Amino acid sequence: MDYTIEEIARLYSALQVNKTQWFEHLQRPYNIKDINQAEEEIRTIEPLMEKVKKDYLSHGGDPSALL
Repeated sequence: MDYTIEEIARLYSALQVNKTQWFEHLQRPYNIKDINQAEEEIRTIEPLMEKVKKDYLSHGGDPSALL
């Protein structure tokens, strides 16, 4: 399935928001389980973000728009 460049940018943005929320969660964990979960979620999100970023750039997207 092909996505438009705008859809790819929205997906990247949504992943960034999710990653940021997990980083915030690390700042105020309730217990070690919360820390482990947040770290795992971040490790899962980061490669997805790279894949989406590469796809965005391959479609001619502006890299500065993904900051």
